[in-house]
Amino acid sequence: MNAARDSFVEVGFTRSSIADVVERAGSSVGSIYHHFGGKAELFVALFEDFDRRTTAVADAATDDARAQGITDPVELFVAGARAYLEYTRDNLAESRLFASSSDVPPGFDILINKDSRVWQRRTQGLLSAMQDDDVESAMLPTVLTAIVVAGVQELITTESVADTAHSERIIDTTIAYVRRAGTRPD
Repeated sequence: MNAARDSFVEVGFTRSSIADVVERAGSSVGSIYHHFGGKAELFVALFEDFDRRTTAVADAATDDARAQGITDPVELFVAGARAYLEYTRDNLAESRLFASSSDVPPGFDILINKDSRVWQRRTQGLLSAMQDDDVESAMLPTVLTAIVVAGVQELITTESVADTAHSERIIDTTIAYVRRAGTRPD
């Protein structure tokens, strides 16, 4: 899978080929097709692996915050969101690969939309302690995840993100917006 990731990152989904992946991996065409079915399935498998890793990083940060005694649902979300954003920054090439809306396999947008809905449901569960039966509470998970997605987009589209200070400003600004949006009016 590392060979496929390298190929997709270097030349994109469309220009990459199974032959290139096979050459990089020192494998056979048959083994790639046997395990993945084709280039599109290989791309999806890479995304699912990336998604598992980002989720694990965010979950671990949320669990650590909880273990430190943090109980405020927004602050628990902040802990996971910061870890997610830092992971995005630290794995920028891979993050950019999966965030591309044009150079992906057909139907990949459906997978991304499904993944977004799962993330919103997980956020809703995390924030359930502060939710009332009102419009603001119903919208909060969507708003907070949208803010984090905006932070991710800023990280992956900003050329100067390699500058650690600049990427930290993006992450800190995103977290400030999350906190502001998560504050309930009295």
